[in-house]
Amino acid sequence: MCDTSATKKSAIVALKEAGWSNRDVAEKENVAPSTVSRINARYGPTHDFDAKTPRQGRPRKINERDVPKALRLLSSGKAKNASDLQRKYFPHLHVDTIRARASKRRPIYQEESQTRRRECDGVGVYYPIWSRTTSPDRRNHRPLRLPWPKPSRGPSTSMIWIARLSIFSRRRFKASLQACFGVARA
Repeated sequence: MCDTSATKKSAIVALKEAGWSNRDVAEKENVAPSTVSRINARYGPTHDFDAKTPRQGRPRKINERDVPKALRLLSSGKAKNASDLQRKYFPHLHVDTIRARASKRRPIYQEESQTRRRECDGVGVYYPIWSRTTSPDRRNHRPLRLPWPKPSRGPSTSMIWIARLSIFSRRRFKASLQACFGVARA
């Protein structure tokens, strides 16, 4: 459904004021009769054909200007966390609403926090290029792409934690099992 232009709205209202029926106006202007009655009811009394209709849907609880304000209050220390921020500054909102709006925008890391992240990450040891970056994606990174250990039940009741065989050679793996547990099977 497309919007009706202001000139078509004015023509519909003028024809309705001249005494035409909804069906006759609809045939002349090539619109539905329900559109004619709706346009006449909305724009007939005011004759303001350029007026925008209100937005459909539920209005937002927190507007676009309040989100940066909330982030500033959190970063300045005036509010400790989202629940404190809600209690002091936004009592009409739920805590989850504030958390959801604040989580969409990530703060720019300051230079000292970048340095701290690089030092405690340890990722720069394996990948020197990454020592110059501070990305939230690095927390998912596993150095040297070693697989996570997975449990494997052997012939006995004890559980042996092994890694994927694709990384280690099968001969070395058997030798390490033999040395550690005295187990010859793998």
